[in-house]
Amino acid sequence: GDLRYLLENYRTGSFAPRVVVYENYYNRVDEQTFGVDLEARARADKKRVPVIVTTILTYLDHHYPDLEGDEARRGVWLVDVPLAQIHKLRAKVNNGRAIPSDVFDEFDVPTVAGLLKLYLLELPDSLVSAHVYEIIRTIYTTPTADGSEASRVAVLQQT
Repeated sequence: GDLRYLLENYRTGSFAPRVVVYENYYNRVDEQTFGVDLEARARADKKRVPVIVTTILTYLDHHYPDLEGDEARRGVWLVDVPLAQIHKLRAKVNNGRAIPSDVFDEFDVPTVAGLLKLYLLELPDSLVSAHVYEIIRTIYTTPTADGSEASRVAVLQQT
């Protein structure tokens, strides 16, 4: 049970980074962006969502119209980007401060999307809590007769 949970919860595909977790000894997260707890980073940014997340998503939102079709937009997230490029960009933004608007200019759109994926991979805790994960897992692994939304809600109410 516990081993299965760990395997399912921390499975990341072929890339499984070893995260250096930022230990918040002095109650400050001003020096680092990556590896910091999501809530602590948002508190330090005085926002509900960390600034790095909103900055990357805003950048992608502005560049999506330049891409032709849904396949190209989906491809931004699926293309293999050299990890060295992502880490080069990570080094530029991993300072705990607001991200300058021109920092993404020398990188392509898939590299910026890869930066968001790396940020989420390096969070010390899972983006989805264990309690919520179990509910979601139950909903999608419990077979229903018709697969409708109403039957999924019924499964949810039984948990």
